Amino acid sequence: MLNNSTPAKSANLWLWVGLVAIASVALSLRLQCVLPFAALAAIGVLQMSRSQSLALVGLAWAINQGLGYTVLGYPHEAQGYAWGATIGLGSVAAVFAGETVREALARQSLVVKSAAVLVAAYAVYEAVMFAAAVVLPASDVAFSATVVVQYALVNVVAFVTLVAVHYGLTLLGVFGSRVNA
Repeated sequence: MLNNSTPAKSANLWLWVGLVAIASVALSLRLQCVLPFAALAAIGVLQMSRSQSLALVGLAWAINQGLGYTVLGYPHEAQGYAWGATIGLGSVAAVFAGETVREALARQSLVVKSAAVLVAAYAVYEAVMFAAAVVLPASDVAFSATVVVQYALVNVVAFVTLVAVHYGLTLLGVFGSRVNA
């Protein structure tokens, strides 16, 4: 797990957060409200402390919402703000779910643990969204199997891509050492 015990590790952490923030901007502009928050939560859980993971998903959420309301034209309506808050809540819940699974599978391989953390983060994120749909307006299609599977795929691709980028940068010496989850 990355930590702030040395200035170099702190710099590595902030470089990684910056890269994830840039990815959040790019994904927000491309995917709009379909940012892979569960993947970001899982990445945070596997590489950072709880507070850093929460800061990571919070930063991604703020970037997504900020771009949504200023650049992408999200409607300034109560339901839009409520869905935005729900996305933030779902992202936070995904961090806690991922942590629970990471701890439960502490003795498992990194691959098994990583996959399970991502699945748990996604399942809890979607559960929060689904629960909110009971009181907030949502289209009938929003939680169809097709949409849920497509969004899961977006999260898997984002997760694998970010892990590959981190691994590649570690091999190139940009990050001091391999991440231990």
